[in-house]
Amino acid sequence: MAIFKCPECGHMVSDKAPRCPGCGIEITPELLAGKKDNTPQTIVEDIQPVVEEPQVIIKQPVVEESIDDEETVSVRPVVNAYPIEEPVKPMAPRQQTEKKKKNNHIALIISLVVAAVICGLMLYFYQKASDNNEQQDYLVAMKSQNTLTLQSYLDTYQNSAPAEHLDAIRSRLEQLKIAGEEWTNTLVANSRSQYEAYLQSHPDTPHKAFILNKIDSLDWEHAKGLDNVEAYDNYLEQHPSGRYVTNAESATKKLRLTLIEPEEKQNAQNVIKHFFQAFNAKDKTRLLANTTPVMSSLLGEAGAGSDKVVEFMDKMYKEDVTNLNWYLDPINAIEKEEIGSGEYQYKIQVPARLRVAHGNEVTETRYRINATISPDNKVSALNLVKLSESE
Repeated sequence: MAIFKCPECGHMVSDKAPRCPGCGIEITPELLAGKKDNTPQTIVEDIQPVVEEPQVIIKQPVVEESIDDEETVSVRPVVNAYPIEEPVKPMAPRQQTEKKKKNNHIALIISLVVAAVICGLMLYFYQKASDNNEQQDYLVAMKSQNTLTLQSYLDTYQNSAPAEHLDAIRSRLEQLKIAGEEWTNTLVANSRSQYEAYLQSHPDTPHKAFILNKIDSLDWEHAKGLDNVEAYDNYLEQHPSGRYVTNAESATKKLRLTLIEPEEKQNAQNVIKHFFQAFNAKDKTRLLANTTPVMSSLLGEAGAGSDKVVEFMDKMYKEDVTNLNWYLDPINAIEKEEIGSGEYQYKIQVPARLRVAHGNEVTETRYRINATISPDNKVSALNLVKLSESE
């Protein structure tokens, strides 16, 4: 039995061993033949076994072999002989390295595949989100009246939005720019007709509220310039919820008080005339029919009743008065005052002359009659102011 060096890993191996304990290569006759020429053989007894790695060493006696039928040769046990069972073959370092590299390559490939899938999914969802954002921004821009919003859409999606979206936005932007020039011209003109024309051409303009308010203001200024009931009524008809409704109603009310229709003036003239005609006729019944039951003022006395009216007439007719006549001129001043809802009283001034006959003597005195005509067309106040010859 001889020991030789394994040509694969360099371990010292017995030629009786089935495999190299270092690398696990099989010990074949061919391997032994190739090594016998170069490797000196050494008797087992002269060389100690080389143990570089932990091995399970079993001392097993060698079975006696029969050389001849009758002669038996005894052989001493061989130390460090290998068992018949095939030992556990440890993996060679190079094979372990190659296997580890192979495993690393597989793990790397799997990681790359997983990363590629994740990137693909992320790209898909990002693209999906981008598409959704573009669609939403497109709808917002198309409804907008702001050129900055439209231009922002073009700047953001000029390389990613559908061509039809880009064309629609550009068209919309151009329309707004044209409308902007028209709006500037309208503001410069500042006329009702110009505002109405612009609003008719651009019914959805963001300036609609401004235009309506501007027309409201222009119409109010026009009504104030005319300053008559008809103008204010026209404003109220066109702008029932306008900003100047309260002003128009107040102005109309004031005008209706100060502006007296000819019919109203004539009616007041008739009331005071009938009162003094009854006075001339010394007709108490007619006189009281043309006065209120209680007069607010009679010759400076407040709260005068019917008896005071009759007493006033009787005093005018003294014992020596044979004839008495009041001659009234047309009303020279009239004021209208509201004393209830839709009820008005009229304060009038009437130039008058009182002619009194005392026998054959006739005297004439000039007066200014200050009277108030009630809503029910009766004299509710009466005061006389005697005028001098120069008045």
